[in-house]
Amino acid sequence: MPNDQPALIATEEKQTLPILIVDKKGGFGTMLAQKLQEHFLVVLVSKDVPDFHKNLIHVPYKRKIPTIPDNTFTQIFVFYNGEEEVLEMLPSFMKKANDTGGKLIFILSLFQSNEKIFKRISHHTYHSMQTILYGEVFEQKATSSNVVNFFVHQARGKGKLEIPNDGMDKYYPVFDEDVITVIIATAFSQGKPNKLTFVFPKVPFTALSIARIIKKINPDLSFDFKKSKYKAPNLFMPDGGVYVYTSYPLEDRIRMIPAKHDKWIEKASSKVLKLPKQELKFNFKTFLLSVLVATMLPLIVSVFSMGLGLFGLYGSVSAFSRGEVQAAEGFAGFSKSSFEVADFTSSNFPAIYFFPEPFRSNFTDSILRGKRVSVAGLELIQAFVVVKNITNGESKSPKDDYLKSIASIKNSLLTLSQMRTEGQIPPSIEKKLADLDELIGIVENTIDATPELLGFDEEKKYLILFQNNMELRAGGGFIGSYGLLTLRDGRVKDFVVNDVYDADGQLTTHVEPPYALRRYLGVEHWFMRDSNYSIDFSASGAAAADLFERSVDVTVDGVIGIDTVFLKKILEAVGPVSVSDYKETVNADNFYLLTQTHAEKNFFPGSTQKKDFLRSLFTTLQLKVFEGDISYFDLIKKTGEAIKEKHVLFAFKNRAVEEVFKVNSLTGGFWDERTSKTDTFLDFLGIVDSNLGSNKVNYYLKRKISHGVNFSPSGNVTAVAVVDFENTSTKDSIFGGDYKNYMRFILPEGAVLNAVSIDGLAIETTPAITEPSIFNDQTFVPPSQLEIETSVVDGKNIIGFFLIVPTSSKKKIGVSYSIANALNIDSDKFSYNLRLFKQPGTVDDPYALTFTYPNSIKLSDKNIGIVDLGGKFVFESKMLTDQDIIINFVKR
Repeated sequence: MPNDQPALIATEEKQTLPILIVDKKGGFGTMLAQKLQEHFLVVLVSKDVPDFHKNLIHVPYKRKIPTIPDNTFTQIFVFYNGEEEVLEMLPSFMKKANDTGGKLIFILSLFQSNEKIFKRISHHTYHSMQTILYGEVFEQKATSSNVVNFFVHQARGKGKLEIPNDGMDKYYPVFDEDVITVIIATAFSQGKPNKLTFVFPKVPFTALSIARIIKKINPDLSFDFKKSKYKAPNLFMPDGGVYVYTSYPLEDRIRMIPAKHDKWIEKASSKVLKLPKQELKFNFKTFLLSVLVATMLPLIVSVFSMGLGLFGLYGSVSAFSRGEVQAAEGFAGFSKSSFEVADFTSSNFPAIYFFPEPFRSNFTDSILRGKRVSVAGLELIQAFVVVKNITNGESKSPKDDYLKSIASIKNSLLTLSQMRTEGQIPPSIEKKLADLDELIGIVENTIDATPELLGFDEEKKYLILFQNNMELRAGGGFIGSYGLLTLRDGRVKDFVVNDVYDADGQLTTHVEPPYALRRYLGVEHWFMRDSNYSIDFSASGAAAADLFERSVDVTVDGVIGIDTVFLKKILEAVGPVSVSDYKETVNADNFYLLTQTHAEKNFFPGSTQKKDFLRSLFTTLQLKVFEGDISYFDLIKKTGEAIKEKHVLFAFKNRAVEEVFKVNSLTGGFWDERTSKTDTFLDFLGIVDSNLGSNKVNYYLKRKISHGVNFSPSGNVTAVAVVDFENTSTKDSIFGGDYKNYMRFILPEGAVLNAVSIDGLAIETTPAITEPSIFNDQTFVPPSQLEIETSVVDGKNIIGFFLIVPTSSKKKIGVSYSIANALNIDSDKFSYNLRLFKQPGTVDDPYALTFTYPNSIKLSDKNIGIVDLGGKFVFESKMLTDQDIIINFVKR
């Protein structure tokens, strides 16, 4: 295009963030980088180094895509020239663009276009990606092999044009500067972009029409028809594209190609430009021989090898599920080799090309998918074997082996994640992976912190808290026992289990307990057994570590809390275990009762029966997990469930590690990453119980939560949270009794308490008396009103009070509150975003939300499970994990 054109980028806002361009061949990518480097910092990933360097960072692209700089890019341009690895990396580019609010533009030519590619990028993953499809490119230097440049060379060298065959083949020529202009306009357009843009003539040109245009430019040229083996290829044009040029100015663009003395005739170039020849046709005998020898045999080999690959893949999954790791590794290796044979034979022999395109694409895609899955599976199994050898002390270089296994795990999980996003995993394998989603997500987000945690550089000690959630506490349950786990070089160096009173009995300094424990539990000193008082386990873990270190003078690097549900899930995965010291077979069904029988019956401080039984149980479990025949799939699945459902909690002294676990919701707290917006109301609800009755009555307790939220036309919100308790224990129940509960409601910032009700009747309240010198005085008379303790923690309002649910009774506790100006009613659209906080140690409390809204608005979209009743909606679920409920509204 003319050099005096106006600037291509029309914006008044200066852009400071860089632009990423990925183009292995570098042709268009380099042109685009040169255009943009005057305005922006450009990161160019290409094979060749460009000859300009202003505002440019060049990243070499050799055999595979390198690691792209971890930065925020406003625009990402990806040029596809037939490289499979570019398609494999598209999900990563899309995720980066979505995460950073950038644009992703995917660019390819008609010659690379096919049904398979557009089917792949039609997946919902790429809903915001813009695609540009350009035609047969010619340029000012006229160097590439296409019909326009072919005629230009003929005009310059021969003074005449030789039109191939009858001249009626169809072509879609486009000037290279036009392609660049459209790419830039698409990237920097402020309007609604086209998802698919065509940069080629809507009406194709013929070789004859192109020759006539060139002759019009130079009437002295002559032309003739010549038989040629060249034939224009069949090009795939997907539906739904928007044409930039409904009528393409080809004559104007050809005139931009420089000509000596304004004429086309000049000395022929030293480089002769030719159109590619069409393949020779086989005669019948050659074709027959090809079918019998070169075609059918490789095809049979490909099909057979693919079948063997699938057999090995399913065999590997099945063997790993049974705990046969060595067999699983063998099957995975066999599967990988079989798919490689199928890939080689289908790629290097012509058999497949005699079949229709849909069959070819499906067949080759199936082979490539199987190959990628088998390679990723083999890497994961081999990494698992390495980690197992490290834990068993069989590794000679534990740290190096572990770091290599981490790299394999990350690479394999990335591959599997990309394939799952694109729907490329076989259904039976996908189902297995879906069962492991919880732990896979945890591993992906925390794996980089594990070398620090596993003691490869120095010995690490962790305090393990065994929390009995049948005596529920805020952080999971009463701490009846603890373990001290020592790790060195990734393996267990030592693990001892003790009764909590062994440590508490050694505490000689006074530590003031929290208000509720001193007031309602009646303790004057704070001990480790009551340390998990905080709603956030990271704070409870820090308190437990402090009290433990004060008691036994041993420093720990972190705290891990586990409850009875976690142990039950582990037993569900590994099956029954025989505790030979006690001649008991423990399984998931009898675990709790047997443990309580051996640990609690006739217990007295100083007794060793609790720690002795638990030590024997954990030793037996450990042996079965590391040496027994178990289903590792089930073990991994159950472990992931337990962590996600807060039956396993973590707290670490290393702040960087603690932060990683905190932002991934593994510390049991209510860290809230949601961003406050004027058109969004961020609601929050958590119900936290602490059993202060010194009994295990939660074994018999049922709890149900109802939540009503009303959004008024003025934008105010009023709400009521109701908890129905039912204490089913009787006077004869072995673990029963009254449920003496210090109850806390976690409400959103700005919530104002309106009333508290018991069994539907509003009761009088008064601020809690929290000073021990007052409520411990012998003359102290508690107020007749319900005492309410209020506090603000991490931006949330906490309301706490004490109540009792007697044996064989029910109680309904309600808290109503309001938030002024919660939603901006002047907005055309707005959202209600409720974060439900699930208390650690609880199992599956039923939850029901009823949301009432004015007639001036209506629901635009909603979560699955929402029932819209017109003017209100209802949502019901089980509180297994923390969850978000997001409802979007628009004005009527």
